[in-house]
Amino acid sequence: MALVFVRHVLRYLATPHPAVLAVAVAAVWFLVRDEPAAPDAGDCLRKPTPSTFETADCGSTGARYVVLGRVENRTDEDARDVSIICARWPDAAFDYWRERPGSKGVVICAKER
Repeated sequence: MALVFVRHVLRYLATPHPAVLAVAVAAVWFLVRDEPAAPDAGDCLRKPTPSTFETADCGSTGARYVVLGRVENRTDEDARDVSIICARWPDAAFDYWRERPGSKGVVICAKER
């Protein structure tokens, strides 16, 4: 009887479980995914949600902002004061930092069109 139980447990542990596989696939995707390229000066942006921006065709009605410049290799803490981080572009009304929290990324300096 105990041997049958042990066989069932071992068979259960040796079987790949869908939840475990899903978590593993999600972890691999998160680690290897490519972020879209940060916009360059002159590119236009639209704001699909309150916390995100996307590059847009400058002729489209959704293109409400224009990128003045970008500052590479900065943290989210660096991007907190637009007047400091975007000092090279006095017309910059806001900045947008792109990357995962705790790492360095690109600060986009932009203004409304």
